[in-house]
Amino acid sequence: MRVGVSLLFALAWSTCSTVSSPLRAQTTTLPSRCIAQTDPDEEADRRRVIIQDVSFDGGASLPEADRVQLVSSLRQEKLYDQTRWIDRIEELARDAWLNEGYFQIKVTPEAQILSVDAEGQHVFVTLHIDEGNKFWLKEIRFQKGDDAPK
Repeated sequence: MRVGVSLLFALAWSTCSTVSSPLRAQTTTLPSRCIAQTDPDEEADRRRVIIQDVSFDGGASLPEADRVQLVSSLRQEKLYDQTRWIDRIEELARDAWLNEGYFQIKVTPEAQILSVDAEGQHVFVTLHIDEGNKFWLKEIRFQKGDDAPK
């Protein structure tokens, strides 16, 4: 029996830009494609990024338990300032909404540096969420193909 399933994912790519907000000092929005990747073996030379807290702007449809799990996952990630850490934040957030059927999700992480110390760079993350439409799987049909064993 052969089953065919196809999904269409609409992904939006933004251009590289830095935005400073007059309301938040040192607020930086960096699309993931703008951050250089470094060799993981250079870990000793890099400063750790420690997520202190996460807020959500939009995306109210994600259940509270899933939001709590997402924030917990983000805070436990091993992130470093010279790696594509903002990519990882965006990826984890996007996955949470994809699991709920939001295939047109657009996530824009914004990080505010709170402090830098021997432990690392402490940041506050705001996730700007544009959910798009929710999709449901209405039905699945199984059809015996011509090449199926008889």
